[in-house]
Amino acid sequence: MKGWTITALALLFAVLTACTPTIYGVPQERWSAMSESEHLEAMRIYEARQLAARQAAAERARLRAIEAERQAAREAEETRLQRLRVEAIYRGEGSYGDLLRVTIRGATMEIAGKRRTCRPLAFKIADGESKEIVAVSADGHRGRLHVSYHEGTLVIDDHGKGRRSRGSRLIYDRDWGRGKSYRDLRSEGALRLRGAEVYVEIADRSAPVRRPRVRR
Repeated sequence: MKGWTITALALLFAVLTACTPTIYGVPQERWSAMSESEHLEAMRIYEARQLAARQAAAERARLRAIEAERQAAREAEETRLQRLRVEAIYRGEGSYGDLLRVTIRGATMEIAGKRRTCRPLAFKIADGESKEIVAVSADGHRGRLHVSYHEGTLVIDDHGKGRRSRGSRLIYDRDWGRGKSYRDLRSEGALRLRGAEVYVEIADRSAPVRRPRVRR
């Protein structure tokens, strides 16, 4: 009980102190009773504390800026290396399963505020790649279909990097080697696919055989 009383009094004192008018950090009533030399000393201490606080804030900001710059440099380097790896895969220098050929047929998508039947789509995608495919409806409207392929998981109608995907996810299957069809796929991404028939096959069959890591 005694401990609770001390804690409550401390909190009450802190609240009262915070609400009390101050001059250079000194409660006004006390300031009025102080001598001129005490005023000067209080002002000196207050200004020194303010200067130290500003310097500390500036140093924290400087360190944050340095870390942000380093993080941006790391991300830029990772992006550069990933781009080079993707380019190498397209040149045929990847491993088996690194490059896919994907066809989408019979899908309806939400484009320009309306559900529309879309023309067939065909594209290649490399492991580690995220890209946008232009989807064209039968009446000529265009939408952007986000797709990605990372560590054995193909995502169609993805939201892109940094956002939780609500796309249709297809996990690496050995049958992709000879081609595999998926029927009536749907997504909850930006274009909200419905009734899609998706055909997936490994595009580079001559690459060294390696089953991709599968991210679940």
